[in-house]
Amino acid sequence: METIPLADCTKVGILQKPHGTGGEMLFHFDEKFMDSIEGTNLLFVKIDGLLVPFFINDNGLLIKSDKQALVKFKWIDSPEQAHELSGQEVYLKSENILNPNIHFSAEMLTGFSVFDSQKSKIGIITRINNYSGSFVLTVRGKGKEFLIPYSEELVEVIDVEKEILQIKIPEGLIGME
Repeated sequence: METIPLADCTKVGILQKPHGTGGEMLFHFDEKFMDSIEGTNLLFVKIDGLLVPFFINDNGLLIKSDKQALVKFKWIDSPEQAHELSGQEVYLKSENILNPNIHFSAEMLTGFSVFDSQKSKIGIITRINNYSGSFVLTVRGKGKEFLIPYSEELVEVIDVEKEILQIKIPEGLIGME
């Protein structure tokens, strides 16, 4: 039997303990892998140094938080079977990991250049304020300071490498001459 080389995979989490009576397990994972985990039906569990494939039942993955899920594998049908997997490391093929090095958040925008929809430069983001989950960008440009609400719906382009944010700015918000 051919096994998956460990070098071709990335550790994404650990199986903690059985949950319920049908073989479900509590799965703790690094939050940067959440999108990759949600998009898969196959996880590799490290058993005796080898990566063993485990298929997830249809609707067998329930994300509980950005770090935890309940997982139900095919052919694991009892708490006793699930208990045998407790504490084991979980891997995904590295090629199946979505954006493994990018975990982007609004707080990372400080220093970015801001452009409007017509690609006119507004200024540089000097501060990000978080008001109970609503972000407001403080932008300095043309000798003025502007407060611009930030939401993903208004973002047209984010170029992390060039540190550029192009955003739809609500009309009348910025009185630029």
